[in-house]
Amino acid sequence: MFETVARYWEAAGRCGAPRNVAQVNVALGPTAAAARASIRAYYGFTGDTDRMVAGLVTEPAALRATVRAFADRGVDEVVCYHWPGNPIRWSGSRTWGSPDRHCRCAPLTSCA
Repeated sequence: MFETVARYWEAAGRCGAPRNVAQVNVALGPTAAAARASIRAYYGFTGDTDRMVAGLVTEPAALRATVRAFADRGVDEVVCYHWPGNPIRWSGSRTWGSPDRHCRCAPLTSCA
């Protein structure tokens, strides 16, 4: 998908490169069971509930691997929706930080 966006971006004559943002559902620690129930309820209307629940990242090592995989594909920012709780972010200059809900955000970048 990111390659397709880049082609359309270039074809439209836009400056620089598109800002690619990815999203992952995360439940680190003892919240995994509650997270699965919340995700099932939230995505219940889509008909894609089982896939969304299966995609929940529950281990720090898996989160690091997921974020690295997105970075390797050219993603500029990963938004981690922490279930249950508030989103956490890693962004900018491929400084992905530690998968910890208390991590600091790297500075966001923009097209000049």
